[in-house]
This record gives sequence, structure tokens and C-alpha cells, in this order.
Amino acid sequence: MKIKICAQRESCCYEKGVEAYNIVKEKFPDIEIFKSDCLGVCKAVVAEIDGEIYSELTTESLIELIEDKLKE
Repeated sequence: MKIKICAQRESCCYEKGVEAYNIVKEKFPDIEIFKSDCLGVCKAVVAEIDGEIYSELTTESLIELIEDKLKE
């Protein structure tokens, strides 16, 4: 699984993205997780998981999504 979390500097999602990145990276250290430039959806935590964009996430809902994907 490869995850990109939107955390573009000087953008509306930077703070939330960095916070989500730090928490998710710590919780799932064995998964490829990267900070990304803009993923095209603003004002929330946005992540790309294996090429699919997920938006309007919170850090908690991102964690739940990753856990669900790991079960697949």
C-alpha cells in the first residue's frame, strides 16, 4: 500500500496534512506514507491510497480507512 497525504506548504491543507501525516506514519510505520503536493481537493485531510483520492477526511477517518484497506 502506498499513501500520499496532501501537505503542500502555504496551502489550506498544510497544517491538517502534516498533523495527519505524523500521526498516521507513527501508527503504520511499515506502510509507504509520503507528504504530497496538492492532490486537488482542499480544506480537509486529503490522501491518495494506491492511486485513489480520498477527501474530506479527518486523521481518525484516515486511520480507519487504512485499517479497512489492510483487511482487504
